[in-house]
Amino acid sequence: MDRNNFFQTSDGAMLYYEDRGRGTPLILVPGFMCTTRFYERNVGELSKKYRVITFDPRGYGLSSKTLQGNTLKGHARDIKELIDFLDLDGVVLMGWSLGTSAVAVYAHEYREYRLSGIGFIDAFLSPFAHGEWNKYKFSGYKVREYISGRSLWFTDPDKYHRYFFDTVDCRELTPEDEKWITEEISLTMPWTGIELHLDTCHTDTMSYVEQFTVPTVVFAGNSKGVPACVSEEACRRMKCPHRYHYYDHGGHMFFYTDPETFNRQVDAFIQEEIITAKRGGERS
Repeated sequence: MDRNNFFQTSDGAMLYYEDRGRGTPLILVPGFMCTTRFYERNVGELSKKYRVITFDPRGYGLSSKTLQGNTLKGHARDIKELIDFLDLDGVVLMGWSLGTSAVAVYAHEYREYRLSGIGFIDAFLSPFAHGEWNKYKFSGYKVREYISGRSLWFTDPDKYHRYFFDTVDCRELTPEDEKWITEEISLTMPWTGIELHLDTCHTDTMSYVEQFTVPTVVFAGNSKGVPACVSEEACRRMKCPHRYHYYDHGGHMFFYTDPETFNRQVDAFIQEEIITAKRGGERS
């Protein structure tokens, strides 16, 4: 690691990123409190064919612990500045969990600027919203209960970190996995994390998927913390070309526990929906 692993945003934050491979650019946005390390079983294989960029979003991992910009719009702006900094075009922008909300806001705010495709990995969208599709714990605007639960981050951080594993609901994780995951999520400070998470809960990102025009792939898991019905609702609302994959194993981290299947499906999406379609358009 050196200074070249960081870029500075327009408001002075330093964001850590990794850039590997060549070809169609694929940006992988991690979930809440998570980091580039969560994609370690995906980047190696995918970077054999694509240019894969991972990064620690503002407040996470090795990036700045700012007191500003900790909103979905702030994170979307950071993604745009990273894309401009690396001068990327035809980007496949893929997010996991809360990262899907950041991706949705980016596509909405910047009208799919420089994107050729979008990916949702176990979508976390509009958590406070009313609706039969919404099975989140705090759906129906249970704001008081939500804030009370998040206060645990200050009073008993170890217990709060265990809550992360309950949400992920991944039985395949080993004790070694839990050790490094705890180390990574501990790098997110409460003051940066709570502001972002609460903003995500208030933002109606589900409505943004109706505006997508680029091909989209949606992956859903079987965890109790992030129900697949949210991803299914997103697919029902999409008007763009899209495909759906469901995992009945691996909980919320199926891309980590079954990287072979996940990497193959990502590759097929890019090859069939992005690259083949582009070649067809060039010929016509």
